[in-house]
Amino acid sequence: MSLGRRGLLQANQILKMFCIWKVGDGTSIRAVSQPWVHGQIPKFRDNVNLGTATTTRVADLILPNNQGWNTRMIHRFFIPHDARMIQSMELPYRPTEKDRFYWPLTRSGNYSTKSGYGLLLRHQQNETYNMTTPIGSKFFRQLWGLNIMPKWKLFVWKIWHNCLATSSNLLKRNITTTSHCATCLDDYEDDQHIFRFCPLAIEAWVASDLQINPSGPADISMADWLELWMDKFLKEDGFGGLRLPQFIGTLWAIWKARNGQVFSHIRATEEVYQCHLRESHQQHVRFLRDDHPPFIPPPAPNYGPPPGLLSIKLGKLQGFHPDIIIQIDGSWDKSTGFGGVGWVAMRQSRPFRNKGEFLFASSALHTEALACLSAIKWVRSMNLANVLIITDSALLVTFLGSKAREDITIHYTLDAIRTEAGELPSCSLLKVNRDQVQMAHVLALNCRKTRLSLE
Repeated sequence: MSLGRRGLLQANQILKMFCIWKVGDGTSIRAVSQPWVHGQIPKFRDNVNLGTATTTRVADLILPNNQGWNTRMIHRFFIPHDARMIQSMELPYRPTEKDRFYWPLTRSGNYSTKSGYGLLLRHQQNETYNMTTPIGSKFFRQLWGLNIMPKWKLFVWKIWHNCLATSSNLLKRNITTTSHCATCLDDYEDDQHIFRFCPLAIEAWVASDLQINPSGPADISMADWLELWMDKFLKEDGFGGLRLPQFIGTLWAIWKARNGQVFSHIRATEEVYQCHLRESHQQHVRFLRDDHPPFIPPPAPNYGPPPGLLSIKLGKLQGFHPDIIIQIDGSWDKSTGFGGVGWVAMRQSRPFRNKGEFLFASSALHTEALACLSAIKWVRSMNLANVLIITDSALLVTFLGSKAREDITIHYTLDAIRTEAGELPSCSLLKVNRDQVQMAHVLALNCRKTRLSLE
């Protein structure tokens, strides 16, 4: 198997470890062994026997016809905290919805290269630090903090880890059949030989004014040798010193001269090395000059549309003057998962009907969406035609307006809102200021704090 294919398979396995379940009908998820509660596996109570725990599927915890969670069974099976977390999760609007995996590191639940790369990078760094001594950890913190080109940082990182494409490393991977040095024809070319003991390297260090003896001490590894000299230059010159960039530039020029010999058959002489050294110095100077771009003022904090201009049409028709206006709002406590939703219906600026409900929710946005769904269901039950719903949540309006940008954690609730509102002749959702939904806010807050539903 090639290195490329092996790397792809390894990355695929790591990424799969971080995918979590989105509960649909619950038939595919084992409650005891798969991460289905906000990416975690819930804990069963001690009095639940092992046979029951291992055979329980999430479908067993859902009421018939998808009418909601079976709260009695959930509290009998799981510890209180996890029981509340389960109740805070939404269930699908359509009972035929199947369980599926989603990617938790993006809001939409869809995988992105950026989030996957960030995850793999953190995973790789954790593995690196696990294999690194405290001195090595200090070395990497210093390396990443240097004001040098990123390609130089990566280059030093590769030398420290012995993962440059030297002849000896390529031979170990059965990519080449020889480990000799193309520059001096030595039998074994590794990073120690290239940067310390090869005649080209010795000439380079002797010609520099860094006063480095490449052959001493001879009994330390290349990683330790790097740490020794970089730590010396940092202690004596600081991060703004000139000798450390010169040291790394010399390593880079040696490597470039060696690669010219290997790939382009350009003899790695001292003149060729000096040419690469001058080029590396010019690149570093150019990097320092370009590292301070002109100041660009940050955008204004209120870059979104002002209240009153962010709206979405949800009903069948558009352009009708609303018969009633409904305020909606939600309240949520992150530590407990307790939530409250409230809505107040007004006709000619006078409230004539309201409802508040205590429930469990996964986020403040979830409570806002549930409040909207509750209001729309009431409108349908009353056979009302033209409705304007006002909210202080810009995210709710944005997500309902674009399926591509919606939040995966409230996907089913948003789907229910679109379906229910789509049956109304005219229904619009409008973003307003907080003080314009104050009555609904007070109602939702009281429901959450008292854990009571009010009507």
